[in-house]
Amino acid sequence: MSRIPYLDDAAMTPRQLHRSQELAASRGGGRVVGPGAFWVYNPAISDVAEPLRLHMERATSLPHGLSELAILITARHWSATYAWCRHEPQALKDGIEATAIAALKVGATPIFADPPSDIVYRVAAQLLRTGHLDDATYAAALDAFGLASLVDLVTMVGYGSQVSLVNATFEPDAPAGATDYLPPGAPHAVPPARPLTLSNSAEVGLIGAAARAWAHCPTILERVRAYDAVLRRDLVMPAAASWLIVLLLARYWSAQSLWPSLYRQALAQGLDARIADAVARGLRPDGLSDVQAGVYDFAYELLHDGRPSEATFARVRDQFGYTTMIETASIIGTMTIIALPANVFTPGRI
Repeated sequence: MSRIPYLDDAAMTPRQLHRSQELAASRGGGRVVGPGAFWVYNPAISDVAEPLRLHMERATSLPHGLSELAILITARHWSATYAWCRHEPQALKDGIEATAIAALKVGATPIFADPPSDIVYRVAAQLLRTGHLDDATYAAALDAFGLASLVDLVTMVGYGSQVSLVNATFEPDAPAGATDYLPPGAPHAVPPARPLTLSNSAEVGLIGAAARAWAHCPTILERVRAYDAVLRRDLVMPAAASWLIVLLLARYWSAQSLWPSLYRQALAQGLDARIADAVARGLRPDGLSDVQAGVYDFAYELLHDGRPSEATFARVRDQFGYTTMIETASIIGTMTIIALPANVFTPGRI
């Protein structure tokens, strides 16, 4: 059973109800479930989440089966059953090898006879394990797919993580007809921490260095900029708390190219420099406000343990409500989408 209730029509604000009806109509009617239903808690997030979903799942330059494979790999990494159940049938339909999917499902290393599928696995697995791509993997993927499709692939791993992190957090009911769940306890490697330092970087904005890569995929850039605007303008949680999560994600993925700009912006939004400096060192900061402590623990446990604990989930729910939880998950997912391309497509590579 889902950890978070689906909103009933009678409980929705007029804005939430309008957005829910729009989503239901776009999907052929009926109740909206899964992440789409959760975003409706903050309709502004729903407004930008759905266009990104439609582009990433239907309109990138990658063959559809490879996109589905990338999403499956991220779902397995984060142990996100709903995402797995929704995407596994489509991956099989698109020709991804059943034996490889079966191995992936139980946490084993899949073996692909199809070279492009093997490269997708190598790229996605390395990104999720380290937050970066080594030169050999980058060169092999660039040779196989070309620059624009490689940008799509790296972003797809970020997008699959966004979807999976929401699912791992809120554990929605399995899609209709799904009876099989991911085995619990899949290995979850935390990327190795790399030093983060301040510099006079000229990169600005939340997106920063990732924009260089998305110049080759302008629709993604447009969609993520819309997300950026919502995360700056339309959240219920205080700005300092949201920027604390942004910094925590930049630390988790060792996103050095983003760090200087994000650090300065966080301080400008009221986050104490001592808190930001502790995050840079990988420490839980002292002196957090109640809301900052709640969202920090929520985000940290999701990233490091695969889901927030029952105690932390209940604490944040009871203190701040479901909307703050939805917003926290949205920031985590969006920053993952941004951090991975920023790490991979450095100036020497693009």
